[in-house]
Amino acid sequence: MTKITMQSVVSNAISQGITSEEVSNATHIEQIELKRKKNWKEKLELTNTYTRAYTEVLEILSHFSREEYDKIPNEKIEFFNKLKTIFNK
Repeated sequence: MTKITMQSVVSNAISQGITSEEVSNATHIEQIELKRKKNWKEKLELTNTYTRAYTEVLEILSHFSREEYDKIPNEKIEFFNKLKTIFNK
């Protein structure tokens, strides 16, 4: 099995007429794509965390007595429901 290294990839590309500048640009683009994918994954994990949190808050509130629940401002309940909905998309 042949071990592929960055040096062998660059050498192969240059031997096929691709300039070292083009190789460098391609490598830079690949690094940007990897960073973008990592950022997307982090955002997705954060979204899942928020979704679970708002769902849990609403679940806890559903166990309150009616008197206790009525003490919570409607704006807060609507806020939790809205964010839960947004993050569930």
